[in-house]
Amino acid sequence: MPSIPADNWGDPPRIRIPGMQLLSAEIRWQTAAAIGCAFSEPLHIAVFEHLVKKANPTF
Repeated sequence: MPSIPADNWGDPPRIRIPGMQLLSAEIRWQTAAAIGCAFSEPLHIAVFEHLVKKANPTF
């Protein structure tokens, strides 16, 4: 996974989740394998539950 230089963390990424609207976020942390973001607006509970089910179908 490509990394994002820390000096670019101020540039808010726009995240496209299939079947959902484009979301704005702020990068909070990154490792070699993942990037953690905080969404600009809280996710609706139905959106959160959808993401959890997609990430872990047995949940």
